[in-house]
Amino acid sequence: MPIFASCLYVIATIVHYSAKRFVVVCNAPKSILVNKYVRNNSTLSILSIFLSFAKIGAVLIGGGYAMLPLLEDEIVRRKKWATSEEIADFFALAQLLPGVIAINTAMLTGNRLRGIWGNLAASLGVVSVPFALIGAYAVAYSQMHEYPVVMKVLQGVRPAVAGMMLAMGWNMSRKAVKGVWGTLSVLAAAA
Repeated sequence: MPIFASCLYVIATIVHYSAKRFVVVCNAPKSILVNKYVRNNSTLSILSIFLSFAKIGAVLIGGGYAMLPLLEDEIVRRKKWATSEEIADFFALAQLLPGVIAINTAMLTGNRLRGIWGNLAASLGVVSVPFALIGAYAVAYSQMHEYPVVMKVLQGVRPAVAGMMLAMGWNMSRKAVKGVWGTLSVLAAAA
């Protein structure tokens, strides 16, 4: 019973904070959400947005920063719904908004694709699979934590996430850093 109560508390918290972020994003001034990003593509189905973000959420291990390479692969390369520059802009803007970067980025991208309904579909998609997995993990953890294989799998995921983040940083820096002064600025900021 305590696990069920914990799950209900988590659901209530997610709904509460998601609603707050939804209002923040939808009421953002037009100077923040520049008009070039609001392309209400009515031929794009809400279900396809939900499924794409559910696929991203299903393999999202490592937090919001690990989302960027997955988002770019799915939304830019496979679906061609946005450009790399737009996704990078949404990711930067998502860091300015209060809340979870992954959900904020999903909300901004979904809003660009289909307005408010795309916003909701992307947000629910990115959190639905992880929420179900966390619920299942919470129920089974007491039995699984004793198995060394489980611990080794979780330890093996860490370098993969680090590699994905390094690769994305490299790809973004190649696009964003221009010239010697840009390279020196990045190196100075990293030091």
